[in-house]
Amino acid sequence: MVSLSIKKPGIPAIIWCAGLTAVIGMIAANVPLFNILAYMIWLIPAIIFIRQEGLKKGLVALTIAGILMIIGLQSFKEGLFYIIQFLPASIIVGLLLKNHVSTNRSLFIIIGTATGIGGFLLGYSWLAGFLDITELRRHLLSTIDPYMEILKQTNALEVQQARGYTEAMVREMLKETVELSIQLIPASTILGVLVSVVFNYFLAGKILTRINSYQTPLNPFSQWQLPWYIIWLMIAGLALYLAGPAESIWAIIGKNLILVDVVISIIIGLAVTVYYFARLSFGWFFKIILIFILVLNLPVTLIMLLIIGLFDPAVNFRRLGINKETE
Repeated sequence: MVSLSIKKPGIPAIIWCAGLTAVIGMIAANVPLFNILAYMIWLIPAIIFIRQEGLKKGLVALTIAGILMIIGLQSFKEGLFYIIQFLPASIIVGLLLKNHVSTNRSLFIIIGTATGIGGFLLGYSWLAGFLDITELRRHLLSTIDPYMEILKQTNALEVQQARGYTEAMVREMLKETVELSIQLIPASTILGVLVSVVFNYFLAGKILTRINSYQTPLNPFSQWQLPWYIIWLMIAGLALYLAGPAESIWAIIGKNLILVDVVISIIIGLAVTVYYFARLSFGWFFKIILIFILVLNLPVTLIMLLIIGLFDPAVNFRRLGINKETE
C-alpha cells in the first residue's frame, strides 16, 4: 500500500497542514491577482490530512490554521470570516473521501454544504459590518451616470434609441439591474463557495488517487448526476417567486433559489452533452465545427443545457446511451 503521508522531514504533520492552509488562506485574503487560484487549492492540504489521519487530528490542524490566520490578518473578525469558509468545507470533503462516498452523492452533499456556508458568511458579514447593503446600493447607483456617459460617447445609446429605448428607459433598466444584482447576492455567494469546494474536492481526489491505489476514483465530469429530488429546488424557487409581490422577501428568496438551480442545471446539462459528444462517430474536425456553432449560438445552447440539466435527475438521459450500446 502506497503511503498517503503529506509529512515533511522534521516537521510534524499537523503543523505542516495548518501552516500550509494558513499561508494559502493569507494569499486568498491579501493577493488580488492570485486569490482565485488560492481558493481553488485552499482546502487540499486539510482534505488530504483528514483523509489520512482522521477527524480529530484534522480538527487540531484546522484550529491551528485558524489561529494563524487571525494572527496574520491581525483581526479576529476577518480571521473568523475565513475560518467559516475553510473549516466546515475541509471537514466534510475530507470525510466524504475518507468514507469513499460516491461522487454523485458527494456532489449533492457539497451543494448543501456550500448553501450552509454561504448563508453563514452572509449573516456573519452583515453582523460584523463587512456587508452594508445600503452603502453597496449607493455605490452601484453612483456608477450609472458615468456608464451613461460612456454609452453616449461610444454611440451605443443611439443604437438603443434606434431600437425604441429612450435614455430614461435605459437608465431605469440599469437601476433595475443594480437592484437585481443586490437581491442575488446570496445566490452569488453560494455559487462562489460551491465552485471553490467542488474544485478542491476533485483536485484532492485526483491527488489521492495518484498516491494511493486504494482510493476510490472519482467519476469523470461526463458522469456527474444529481438525485431526482434536486428538482424541488427549482419548484420551490418558482413557487416562492410567484407567491407574492416581486420585491417581497419570498420572491427574493425564490429568485436566489432559481439562480442557483439554473447554474447547477446548466453544468449537469453540459455533463450530459459531454457524455454524448465523446460518443459521436464524427472526426475531430467536424466536432470542432460543432463546438464552434454551439458557441456562436450561446443563448440557445445555454437554454438547451438548462432544459437537459433540469430533467436529467429524473430522466437520466445517459441511460439512453447505455441502452443503445447494449442493443
